[in-house]
Amino acid sequence: VDLFDSTLNAHVWQLDSNGALIDLKTYGYLIVPEDDDTLPYVSSAFGINDAGLAVGIASTGEIVISNNAQQLQSVAVSFSGDTINELLPREENLLSEALLANDDYIVGTVSRDFNSVTQKRLFLLDINTDAVIYPEGFFRSSTTVPRAINSNNEVVGEAESNVFNSQSREKSAFLYRASSDEFINLNTRIACDSPYTLIDAVDINDNGEILVNARVRVPQK
Repeated sequence: VDLFDSTLNAHVWQLDSNGALIDLKTYGYLIVPEDDDTLPYVSSAFGINDAGLAVGIASTGEIVISNNAQQLQSVAVSFSGDTINELLPREENLLSEALLANDDYIVGTVSRDFNSVTQKRLFLLDINTDAVIYPEGFFRSSTTVPRAINSNNEVVGEAESNVFNSQSREKSAFLYRASSDEFINLNTRIACDSPYTLIDAVDINDNGEILVNARVRVPQK
């Protein structure tokens, strides 16, 4: 497939209790492309909450420079009814994406320029007030990627926690609590002599139980 002759569209299916299709909605972009426009426009849905609010990305039609390369801009959006809603101020971010949603928050990342290097930063948008939280993470330019949110507004994921040099950064599993603005390295919650280094927290339930990928040290054989 020619990259510049293809499109990707978000679809939201509604099913009944028997799995039969009730409704299907197909979404476009934040612009209406001209007939001869062959840019690879995208709208994608990544998450949905219990109220049926889907979240994802949609193309704006603008070209931005990210890590010294041109890229078609996509931004965080919600899909509701027949409408695509842009979620964040476009002028503050090169790119953005909405990845998760519960009944209170939409969660995703924004891409911002730090010393000519594009890094992803976590955001939480309050569905009821439209207020946005940008947690600092482990440090200001730490790439921070959310994986899951529970009903208690606890977010888990992976973030850069230490800089060794310009090419190498340590990653650690994190827990962020929106209610108290706590950003926690989960490695501080296990024994100091543990053979495990928690790298990426991939899910959390409402009991606070977290599924984590870890690196483990064992004797060489």
